[in-house]
Amino acid sequence: MTDFATCDENVADSIRLNLTANGGWEREGLVAGASGLDDVFFNAAAITKPQADARGAIAGIRAFFGDVPFTIWLRDGLDPAMADAAFLAGLSVTDGPPLLVLDSLDRIPPKPAGVEIGPYVEADRRAAVTASALGNGMAPHLAESFVPTGIAEHPTAGIVLGRIDGEIVTTAQWVLTGEAVGIYAVSTVPGHRGKGLGAATTWAAVAEGRKVGARWSLLQASEMGLGVYERMGFEVVGRYRFLRTKPGGRATRNVGSVGG
Repeated sequence: MTDFATCDENVADSIRLNLTANGGWEREGLVAGASGLDDVFFNAAAITKPQADARGAIAGIRAFFGDVPFTIWLRDGLDPAMADAAFLAGLSVTDGPPLLVLDSLDRIPPKPAGVEIGPYVEADRRAAVTASALGNGMAPHLAESFVPTGIAEHPTAGIVLGRIDGEIVTTAQWVLTGEAVGIYAVSTVPGHRGKGLGAATTWAAVAEGRKVGARWSLLQASEMGLGVYERMGFEVVGRYRFLRTKPGGRATRNVGSVGG
């Protein structure tokens, strides 16, 4: 049976790690982090427990972020009232990524030939940011959020890098919460896709988490990566919804509501 509470806390831990350069804010069952970037994805909050006052929670999040665009991560079925409150407050409510879980880490395959995979060190920062930016199709100043200062020495988080002929071509971040390791920001630069490098780097990140106590793994998949992760053995167990600011302030809602 999936430990959804740990899945939600892992999302919150990733926000604490990556998105608090410009400040963080927490209350019971809610974590928010501001990166300082003017981007809806890089200023985020996560709901980890149902909120007793959904309207108050939305108001608190909006007050924390001010005029900065933001996204709230809400797992489908966790707190339907939060989605209703967000919609009434003028936020958009849309589908986010599916949640996938790998129940056992007993069979991590060896890395493929021709690629060197190892942990990130601070000397790798510029090249790692460049590879992450290319792999995720974003500007380098945004990708810097995936390589937070001090992560090389962090006790429960890290980054793995894959190199071919010395060049960093694939990256992945891991974050430990309890006995679960969450995998984030998996990227492979365009010229090296289709070689199994994303899967190899994901396995390497999972293995790093196992070294510090992880017994199972989780991630949220993009459309492009979903098939890769399912072939690795990850299973879809849920989905996140995005409650986010929308240019012009017009409220929108896609088909289906959170929790129903």
